[in-house]
Amino acid sequence: MNWGETHTAINHGDYVKLANAEGGDVGVAWEINPPNTASIQVYWWNDGHRWSKYYEPQNLTLVPPAEIPDHAIKLRDSLGL
Repeated sequence: MNWGETHTAINHGDYVKLANAEGGDVGVAWEINPPNTASIQVYWWNDGHRWSKYYEPQNLTLVPPAEIPDHAIKLRDSLGL
């Protein structure tokens, strides 16, 4: 997998946000579709409801632990992780 120097592998259950969104919302990586991780399903939280969308890996970035909001932790818990 060659994502370039700035990308880190995203795994099931990781906290992610859109790479082009400064301070954007935090979601949870869910389904990672091979081959070569062509797309990653991310769950988001919106007014107490989960929803998901697929993204190309280069459009996502991992969220540092110190920047994970409480609602993202609740979202991840609601997914059974």
